[in-house]
Amino acid sequence: MKVKHPNRIDESRPWTEKSDIPPSWEMPRWTVEEYHRMIECGILGPNDKVELIYGWIVKKMSINPPHASAVSMLSTLLAVMLHPEYIIRTQNPLAADDSEPEPDLLIAPGPWSLYKRRHPSPPDAVLVVEVSDSSLRYDRTVKQKLYAETLVTVYWIVNLIDGLVEVYTQPRSGKYRKRTDYTAKQEVPVVLAKNTIGSIPVKEFLP
Repeated sequence: MKVKHPNRIDESRPWTEKSDIPPSWEMPRWTVEEYHRMIECGILGPNDKVELIYGWIVKKMSINPPHASAVSMLSTLLAVMLHPEYIIRTQNPLAADDSEPEPDLLIAPGPWSLYKRRHPSPPDAVLVVEVSDSSLRYDRTVKQKLYAETLVTVYWIVNLIDGLVEVYTQPRSGKYRKRTDYTAKQEVPVVLAKNTIGSIPVKEFLP
């Protein structure tokens, strides 16, 4: 994918998880509005698996069967215990000032009609989940920093490599002050807006 910006001399290119952070070459950053116009004009289409991170258009990692399975199972388990005032979104945008990540799961206050004309923003996100295998380093660094900076209160990494869930809380100054790990032999508590609504055995959603 190549996009020419009229006021910039170089071309945008996808920034992959393995690329330098930040990129070592001169590379244009795009606003959320410019990113949306690319989508509206068809410059970016459904086959362009990308998201906007800190103004860079970033190529998303491919979803393999274990990743897809974990997302589906966890989504189903969370939906059963959710209070009616909450909704769950899967692999849809979260709107921040210069970013539009697409977490694997996001829980936000409902009703659904709130998001007919806008995406949830970080204050709406009471829980964000990324399922990680090949993207583990990226989710622990870039994504974690982004979510902490935007004050997402609870961030889970479902770590498929080590078979555990990493729960990050207490965001401050661009970092999460607390990390708690839950193994396949434990249950991970589901805390929404500081209220524990239940817990889920980790083994039930690990593929």
